[in-house]
Amino acid sequence: MARSKKAHREGEKCGPAALDEMLTEARRKTPWLREGSSVPQQRLIRDFGKSRAKALKDIKDRLWQHRRAGVIGVDWGVQQTATTTSDAHALPHAEHGKKAAAKPARYQRMMARRKPARGQAASNGYKAAKEQTAKLHKKVARQRQDSARKWAKAVVRDHDSLAVEDFRPKFLAKTTMAKKAADAAIGAAKAALIERGRKHGRAVHLVHPAHTTMDCAQCGARTKHALPLSERTSACTACGAVRELRPCDADPGWSEPGWC
Repeated sequence: MARSKKAHREGEKCGPAALDEMLTEARRKTPWLREGSSVPQQRLIRDFGKSRAKALKDIKDRLWQHRRAGVIGVDWGVQQTATTTSDAHALPHAEHGKKAAAKPARYQRMMARRKPARGQAASNGYKAAKEQTAKLHKKVARQRQDSARKWAKAVVRDHDSLAVEDFRPKFLAKTTMAKKAADAAIGAAKAALIERGRKHGRAVHLVHPAHTTMDCAQCGARTKHALPLSERTSACTACGAVRELRPCDADPGWSEPGWC
C-alpha cells in the first residue's frame, strides 16, 4: 500500500497494474475480502479505472458538466425511431427505404418480365436486374446501420447513464405498420446504442415497456386504467404527483402510450 501511495504522489496513473497491486495487498490484510472471489473484485477495479480515465479525459477536454454526468431515457417508435428525454438527441425516421424505393421497384419489374420458366436458365437481363436489386437492398441496410451508429455515438458521448426501452419490434411485422417499422430499423438502432454504451462503460438500463406510463415515477403506484392518447397530464391517486406527458407518450404508432 505504501508503494502505491508513493506512486500516486509521483503522478502515476491509476491503471490496471496499480489497482491489481492494491487489491492483492488489501486481500492479504483483510480476511473478509479474501474470502470472496477475486474475479468480481478485479472486474470492479477495472471498471473504476475506465470511469476514472474517462472523467479525467472529459475534464482535460473541458466538457460541460451536463455532458459528463447526464441521464437519458430512450423510447422507440414508428413515427420517430427514437424519442428521448433530450430533444437534441432524438432519432428521426430517416426513411432510407422509402427514398430508395423507386429503383428496386424498377428492377423488380424487370425481373418479373424476364422471369424464366421452370427448368429454363435465367437470361442475362434477369440476372443483372437481380444483382442490382440486391445491391440496392445492401445499400439501404448500410445507410440504416450508419445512421444508427452515428446517433448512438452522440448519445453515449453526452450521457453516462442510459434508460432504454426493452422493446422487441418483431411483432410489428404482422401489423399494418410493418413496412414503416422495417424502414425505421428499430432493432439496429437499439443494438447499436446498447453495444456502444457498454463498450464505453456507460450504465445501460433496459426498461420493460409494459405499464411505463401507468406507474408513478415518485411512489411506483399503478393507475387502474390505461391512459388515453388524448390525455396530456397524469396525476397519481396514491401520492398526488402530477406530470405532463411528453409527445412520445402519445406516439400514434402504438396501441397505448410510450414513455420518456
